[in-house]
Amino acid sequence: MSFPVLTLSLLRVTIGLSSLILPTQTSRLFYVPPSDSSILARLFGSRELVLGLYLYLSRTDDSKTRRTALLLGIAVDAID
Repeated sequence: MSFPVLTLSLLRVTIGLSSLILPTQTSRLFYVPPSDSSILARLFGSRELVLGLYLYLSRTDDSKTRRTALLLGIAVDAID
């Protein structure tokens, strides 16, 4: 696995975990209003955690799986 892909996967996992564990603080980091922060941060966090783990775990598979994980992440980010 290349360094940029590994870094991206670990960043996604870190952001996902922080959004699940500390939703209010993470929301402030992303400038989300406090009234909506808890549920939005947790939804965002669970999505980021799954995408990050999928990308990280694809490091041992073939390049097709890794490419699929990267394209899925790009598609989800583009929809945002």
